[in-house]
Amino acid sequence: MKTIIIIALFVVSLTGYSQIGITTPITTPPTPNAATELDVESLNGNTGLLIPAYVDADLINGASTLNAKQPTNGMLIYNSTKNRFMFNAGTGVAPIWSFVGSIPVISNHTLITSPIEGEIMYDEADGNIWYYAGTDGWHKFIP
Repeated sequence: MKTIIIIALFVVSLTGYSQIGITTPITTPPTPNAATELDVESLNGNTGLLIPAYVDADLINGASTLNAKQPTNGMLIYNSTKNRFMFNAGTGVAPIWSFVGSIPVISNHTLITSPIEGEIMYDEADGNIWYYAGTDGWHKFIP
């Protein structure tokens, strides 16, 4: 009886916590795309993938932020403050969080109250593209 209880607890502990949920097509055997490391598919066609979300404060240097965990180059996150996807274009030691997609158009880059290192903006006021370099401030791209 004691052995059965121990085995039951072991099985429950294995199924009670999961960090990854992946749905694969119902085929025998499942056939993920050969060119991928991870193939996530929706069986019913109405679900999606949730990327980890962070606020601006999580992306600045400091002991309790994401940068303190040394995020790898290419890591994808969702910035819920800016409502944009970002990726680490730098290294784990010196991350540069860059937006995925088009360059946002703004009215004046100097009015951004909490820029994040790596932000790129097109400033309609002066007609220039600006890059935020953290403590070095904003730098204008010169064609």
